[in-house]
Amino acid sequence: MRISEGDRDFSLLKLMPMIQKVILSCWDREKYPYTKSQLTLIMALLHKDSLTMKEAASYISSSKEQATRAVAPLVDKGLMERYTDPANRNYVHIQLTDTGRMLVLEMLDGLYDNINKLLDQAISNEEKLALRDSLTESIRILNKVL
Repeated sequence: MRISEGDRDFSLLKLMPMIQKVILSCWDREKYPYTKSQLTLIMALLHKDSLTMKEAASYISSSKEQATRAVAPLVDKGLMERYTDPANRNYVHIQLTDTGRMLVLEMLDGLYDNINKLLDQAISNEEKLALRDSLTESIRILNKVL
């Protein structure tokens, strides 16, 4: 089954900017002054042990050079580390440090608090449950694609 023209209003292209807007509006940018690219990489590394720089570039839809520019300040702050793949020295990997992982978990606590406040102001408890269920199912299905 293909996504028809009539169904395109419900596509991932419509959902992606909406989710990004919610997350970025709830992020404490003063306390955690990271770019969108840096936040994307940080979140990706919460769910993966490491990424190659090529994978990092893919996550932020940019070149490896731009990914390197996004990663460098995080490495300098001790939140990420780079290492060369022992099996193939052409691959450079990044991963969160213990300090980076602790900071990210702290950042997420604040993010979730702000998202909950936003949802409490905007939608009913029934709608929150429906949103949770639909997102859970969407994640399950999209994990099959990825």
